[in-house]
Amino acid sequence: MAARFPMAVVVTGSPLTVTIEGASAVVAAEDFVGGLTTDDRVQAAFLGDRLVVLARAGGDTPGATAVHNVQVDAAARSSGTTWTLGPTFTTITGLKVGSRLSVEYYVPARNSSTGWGGGFFELQVRFDGGTWKSLGSSGYSTVMASTSAAIGFYHNRFLIDPSLEGISAGFTAQFRLYFSSFDGTLNVNTLNNVGSTGAGAPALTGVNNTQNWTHIIVDEIVAGA
Repeated sequence: MAARFPMAVVVTGSPLTVTIEGASAVVAAEDFVGGLTTDDRVQAAFLGDRLVVLARAGGDTPGATAVHNVQVDAAARSSGTTWTLGPTFTTITGLKVGSRLSVEYYVPARNSSTGWGGGFFELQVRFDGGTWKSLGSSGYSTVMASTSAAIGFYHNRFLIDPSLEGISAGFTAQFRLYFSSFDGTLNVNTLNNVGSTGAGAPALTGVNNTQNWTHIIVDEIVAGA
């Protein structure tokens, strides 16, 4: 069943009938992570072929988003065609056993090359201070245009299951970002007027107004009972 992320889910009846954004389907209870019961109203998302509960009306466990973490990197950075380490974000602590991580990141970029230019981005994670592992390269997806300079951004979202990496207890997670160009110089957080306030309204305070720069948002999704 095609579905967006997150999805509004209503559970009724026995066996459980699950209404997902207006389309009803009978789904066995064991197909869920998060302990759904009759009359639950939740938000959920697919993790493979299973539904993971993100938020439950009237409560915060299981399936609640327990940790909201926003980290911003506003440093002006640049890279040629060699992979360059960008920001290494602060370690996120106190994550619970069985939790999954919803990870979103955004990078404003410019490449003024009149060749292909291009920008490649690769987010990496490590658990409990261990080995860094890659979430994969963005590939040819940003500020890449033949014979033309380009300004743009890269944005992606991941749902990570740390148990697949052997995590079986409470854990920490840390993220870092590598980037490079296809040719020319890839500029991040600079030469694109990021963060200006030109429409007359005062800026919000602190991290509330800095998320036009490179940033990462990590939400912990607590495991079901």
